[in-house]
Amino acid sequence: MSLSFKFIPSLVLLAIGFSLIVTHQSYERDKARIDANSASTMAQVLKKSVEAGPGPGPQSSKDVKKRHLVTYRFTVPGAAPVEGTADLDQVLFDKLTEGGPLAVRYRVDEPSLYMLEESGIIVSGSTQIARTEGSGPLFAAAAMAALAVIWLLIAPRLKRR
Repeated sequence: MSLSFKFIPSLVLLAIGFSLIVTHQSYERDKARIDANSASTMAQVLKKSVEAGPGPGPQSSKDVKKRHLVTYRFTVPGAAPVEGTADLDQVLFDKLTEGGPLAVRYRVDEPSLYMLEESGIIVSGSTQIARTEGSGPLFAAAAMAALAVIWLLIAPRLKRR
């Protein structure tokens, strides 16, 4: 049995687990920064669109190829307007209307760091970080590590055909 057959699946599982931890830590860090010095405002929904591509969250087979995009803009006293586009779950997307409000909480001294209140999505500059609160991502990372160890234990017993 080659080393790659034994180690590559474990390395892939560990890499996925590590990326879950990094994303979770980024979310928590940015959320804490917003919580420390924030103000709330209402953004205006400029445009709603459904496009091809995988969207966020659990999906049924009919939704696998859909992204529910909302473009919005909000203003902050003494700063340029902030505009962004977010990929929302279908439930929140369906609640919103073009021209309607979208609740936003932003960091007062850095308005380009903000949270879309209802979805929990954090935006930092042009990067969207999906909500990762709770222990879900850490549990998933631990599960990936456990699967990697299990693979390392059973891989030597597998015979190549």
